[in-house]
Amino acid sequence: MKIIHCADLHIDSSMETNLSREKAEQRKEELITAFEKMVKFAVINDVQAIVIAGDLFDSEKTIKRDIRKRIFHTIRSNSDIKFFYLRGNHDNADFFSDFSELPVNLKLFRSDRWNSFNIGDVCITGRETNVFSDKIYKELTLDSSRINIVTMHGQLDNSMKITNQSLINKNSLKGKNIDYLALGHIHSFSEGKLDERGNFCYSGCLEGRGFDETGTKGFVLLEIDEKNRKIKPVFIKSSIRIIYKKNIDITNLEFYSEILDKILLEVRDVSETSLIKINLTGQVSEKAEVLVESFEKQLYERFFYVRIYDETETKIDYEKYRNDFSLKGEFVRLVESKNISEKQKSFIIKTGLRALAGKSLNQENLICL
Repeated sequence: MKIIHCADLHIDSSMETNLSREKAEQRKEELITAFEKMVKFAVINDVQAIVIAGDLFDSEKTIKRDIRKRIFHTIRSNSDIKFFYLRGNHDNADFFSDFSELPVNLKLFRSDRWNSFNIGDVCITGRETNVFSDKIYKELTLDSSRINIVTMHGQLDNSMKITNQSLINKNSLKGKNIDYLALGHIHSFSEGKLDERGNFCYSGCLEGRGFDETGTKGFVLLEIDEKNRKIKPVFIKSSIRIIYKKNIDITNLEFYSEILDKILLEVRDVSETSLIKINLTGQVSEKAEVLVESFEKQLYERFFYVRIYDETETKIDYEKYRNDFSLKGEFVRLVESKNISEKQKSFIIKTGLRALAGKSLNQENLICL
């Protein structure tokens, strides 16, 4: 038997705020496509069930009815696959409430109690809640003779005692006859041992939406050997685009061309379909040609989206300005006299010198000032 574990699709959510309207809409469409692509994988690979461990949608305030209809249709038109949908903290509404009848292959979980569904020798159990009290764990009872998959949505905590009921207490799930704990809420893939019998796993999201969701995304394919009661989880990479964050050290580089060459070298292996955020770091001289907007234009055609930030520190030769009675010298001496960190002084002087030289300021500089 094969079962897919996925989570955190956040369909119809707002995308990276700096994207153009056209590209933001394209990324929103790709979130839906990622779901449809996963279902096609399930059909081709004879998958019997898909467990959605929370946050299928992003918000009741943003989800459009035609989007819900499209997801509804994808589920209903693949009747040979059972869909087990457990609502997460973003799924705070019944998104299918205005449809007259649910597809028979769509199974929903409850918030007032644990409920289970059987497929062959496999039992899939879940409960919708954001408060994980001691009572919740005590009420979870599973048949030890079955292959038990339990699905929950929340952050796993390793505390020996229940101290925070907004977290899933890992130790309270030990010895519960769980073979596989299918989790949602954390947007990166991770797995580990739950107890001697079972494992836990976060499938991560299908598509990264911002620069806090970098790296390859996908879902987990569970290959279940019912005869020997074994579950083999395999992470399937499926993301349409990959989001990258790169810190590029340009210490001691001064000329525009050599800084650009360093950037191009560091991003040479990044796919053109990707979104990438570049932080320029290190110590540079006052004369360094760190022209962020120009660098972005050079890379604009290379990637789906690129954003570059100047996080370098400028090495200031204060002695050079001791007897400089120009406006520039007065400005540097004034900043030097302030009781602030060298990093802050460097930033202020770098920005001020650019302004005095008549050069444009980066948007983030203006915000900070």
